[in-house]
Amino acid sequence: MKSRLVRVFAFAAAGCLAAAVARPAAMVLTPVPEVEPNNTPGTATALSLAGGCQAASGAISPGSDLDYYSFTAAPGSKVWALTDTGPSATGRDSILTLFAADGTTVIEEDDDDAPGNNGDATVESFQASSIAGRTLTAGGTYFLRVESFNSVAMSAYRLFVVVTSGSSAETEPNGTAATANTLVTALNPIGVRNASISPAGDADFYAITLTAPATFFISADGDPERDGLGTDLVVDLIGTDGST
Repeated sequence: MKSRLVRVFAFAAAGCLAAAVARPAAMVLTPVPEVEPNNTPGTATALSLAGGCQAASGAISPGSDLDYYSFTAAPGSKVWALTDTGPSATGRDSILTLFAADGTTVIEEDDDDAPGNNGDATVESFQASSIAGRTLTAGGTYFLRVESFNSVAMSAYRLFVVVTSGSSAETEPNGTAATANTLVTALNPIGVRNASISPAGDADFYAITLTAPATFFISADGDPERDGLGTDLVVDLIGTDGST
């Protein structure tokens, strides 16, 4: 078993952190290919979140293409979704939109809030999109739509979706690798922490223990109140030595 550490730091205010790895029986998530046509809510590619997480793969071709995905969630749960545009050899600027059950009511939309890294240490784009910690009040079926910001075709992308139903508070002090809060383990592969960056300059460390190879997805919500007064968070993935 190897322990991975995550450090979250920002200037001030509250935040929420979620991390997920695939279930122990299948530590590497195999993306479900999109099924075309899926350019309307009625033809959306269905995602199964029975284990709490799912990945999908698709392409935006032509550039005006729209890809819809559907998933179900219980009332009060939170969704964490990322469009990784790093795999694309063409455009990498995506927009990700979360819709209510009617397929038209926009719950949240994002542009340029995530890196596209194709699952490795090289960031190909800072124009990928992410929705972090959005509360799904009513429960039921929801839709995610992936599209290109500027109608430039994206030859490939991966969509990661995690739904969580609970969380726990950070435990201070956790400002060093040695005092990191446990966030994810092999037996508990999805974890959420409610935390704050206070005082300014504070750093919070979290420990992630997993067996390689594994799919690892972390998302930080700097505005859980959705009041527009969020924190500009930085997330670092640190090696097993606690410093690299």
